[in-house]
Amino acid sequence: MVTKSPYGTWKSPLSPDSLIQDSFRFSFMHVANERILFGEGRPKEKGRTALVEVGFNKKQKDLLPKEYNMRTQVHEYGGKSFTMHENAVYFVNLKDQDIYKIETDSTIHRITKQEHFRFADLCVSPDGRFLFCVAESHESKKVENMLVRVCLSSNEIEIIATGYDFYSSVVVSPDAKRIAWFSWNQPNMPWDETELFIADISDKKGLTNVTLVATEASCIHPQFSKDNTLYFISDSSGYWNLYTYKEETIHPVYPIDVEFGAPCWVFGMMRYVFLETGHIACIGTKKAVDSLYIIDPHSKKIVRIDTPFTQFSDLYVSNDLLVFHAASPTQPSCIATYNLKNKEIHVLKEFSSCPLDIEDISIPVAISFPTEGGKTAYGFYYPPTNKNYLGLDDEKPPVIVNCHGGPSSHVSPVLQMKHLFYTTRGFGVFELNYSGSTGYGSEYRNRLKRNWGVVDLHDCENLARYLKKKGLVDPEKLIIKGGSAGGYSVLCALTYLDSYKAGACYYGVADMEALAKDTHKFEAKYLDLIVGSYPKDKKTYIERSPIHHCEKLSCPIIFFQGTEDKCVPPEQSDMMVQALRDKKIPVSYLLFKGEGHGFRMAESIKASIEAELYFFSKIFNFTPADKLKKIKIDNLP
Repeated sequence: MVTKSPYGTWKSPLSPDSLIQDSFRFSFMHVANERILFGEGRPKEKGRTALVEVGFNKKQKDLLPKEYNMRTQVHEYGGKSFTMHENAVYFVNLKDQDIYKIETDSTIHRITKQEHFRFADLCVSPDGRFLFCVAESHESKKVENMLVRVCLSSNEIEIIATGYDFYSSVVVSPDAKRIAWFSWNQPNMPWDETELFIADISDKKGLTNVTLVATEASCIHPQFSKDNTLYFISDSSGYWNLYTYKEETIHPVYPIDVEFGAPCWVFGMMRYVFLETGHIACIGTKKAVDSLYIIDPHSKKIVRIDTPFTQFSDLYVSNDLLVFHAASPTQPSCIATYNLKNKEIHVLKEFSSCPLDIEDISIPVAISFPTEGGKTAYGFYYPPTNKNYLGLDDEKPPVIVNCHGGPSSHVSPVLQMKHLFYTTRGFGVFELNYSGSTGYGSEYRNRLKRNWGVVDLHDCENLARYLKKKGLVDPEKLIIKGGSAGGYSVLCALTYLDSYKAGACYYGVADMEALAKDTHKFEAKYLDLIVGSYPKDKKTYIERSPIHHCEKLSCPIIFFQGTEDKCVPPEQSDMMVQALRDKKIPVSYLLFKGEGHGFRMAESIKASIEAELYFFSKIFNFTPADKLKKIKIDNLP
């Protein structure tokens, strides 16, 4: 029987505990020798990343004892921290950031012992002689990045490339004779402009015949095909497309308005793979929705593979199977296979369990809406969905507008338990891919240049108008939520706009000047291109920093922050919380000891979502069906 009840008060099958129960975080994959290895973040083990092997029969086993935590901190955001060669596994341990080797008999040996160094992007040459990787030195206040190779017979480390601010994506040709990578210098980020190199591997010291292959574009994701030909992805056409480098000439493989690349925030992304047939299997993104494609580089034909998935990452091949990480609106994050011959799909490993009936799962709807300058912005709307409830006839639902981090990233329409937590209670959730997001081509991504805090704010405002016009929201219960760069959008919207009535800010940027002065090397000059050069454009920084305009704030906000956050330091949240306290505006602040940029621990994840709902219930005066843990809310009437 369906009950009519006020939105927000519906009894949900999802408790705060269900968001962390049997819930893991996928952290990169490697497939070789008919073995599938992956990193698994475990909230109940204090966020530890385990190394796990799953078989094609779905059986899995841990490869590391619990005293090891597999994670690299290069660039702070890290990325893939392991590789495999002839069934031996090499990985980076979080505690000391050194490289270790798991032998075929499961014994573990330390390969490097470099104090103040970090390693990432591991790649063993096919002949097994060298391990190539990115190294990051923290020996002095000036962080230095470089390429190194480790001689696996002696464990001797040799620096093979220096001089650029950053290096990424080291790959070695199948014949072990050549190496490729890309580099870039500040203020560019890897999605702005990089330089792609190829070089010969010397038997003695260093590299020879170092050649610049491509530049003046975002040239990323290099790989060698089975015949030792270099391929890479460039956005020189306006979309991240595939190119090949033959006889010192660059050739497009198949020009198309699809993004085969992705922003390199982290190391180790695998977006395409070479098949025995000579074809190339690729992950392609169109309007933030992923698909698998097969390209025939000889006949210049492309085929889109029909699957239920809308998000892919880490694409590999094993015999006739494509192996990948994926998700869909009804399928949680998983490792799955696609049989190239019979087209069958099999899920080998799920990273969370969804206890909901299909009737309780909110299916996201792609939305486009008009924004400033006659342009269009995009997102996905998850409507309130619970098979046992309907809202009252004269009532519209509260809607949470979620702003992703980055800001140079995007969100795809997939099953997210944190969204279903709300939609099953009678909330709508809107994932906003504001101007500057990836997944829509270079023009959309570049709208953000010198305009962060402007175009994204326009999109927040125009989305609010759209939702009201379409009757999708109670205008007095429009909430905005986000983390990191998305947290900045939250603070801007609640400072400069009057459309939103409450916010949830996770480790958000409040003071652009403070961020420009006090952040890690990888993002140290990021703001130069999306805001302006500091201190030259100091006035712009002040104008766009919510901390300097607190007199305009009038909305309640709940803040979440980790004490160990190096990307957005706690001082940013501290300043905003104090400003709201001084203004007598309802505010709550949860500071999590030991958490960094993005919460990994089960206790933090549960406490955050529970606190959010409690906060919103008090601000909007409704009674949730749940018994929630009380939190302190300053200035609550």
